[in-house]
Amino acid sequence: MAVHDPAPSGRLGDAVVPRRAVLDIEIDPREPRFRGRIAIDVEMVRPVTAIWLHARGLELGRARLS
Repeated sequence: MAVHDPAPSGRLGDAVVPRRAVLDIEIDPREPRFRGRIAIDVEMVRPVTAIWLHARGLELGRARLS
């Protein structure tokens, strides 16, 4: 099992800095939920064992790091 940096309790850490985000959101006013995708360009300030995102209440279908 991999050892990860501890989850932040408030603000996200400063090791991975978002620089640009592109959102594509599909909203149907008849539906209670929405769907979409986001691409985030980040700057890695130092090596980390995990990348933390604010995603409370979101259901992630897939994540990819390239």
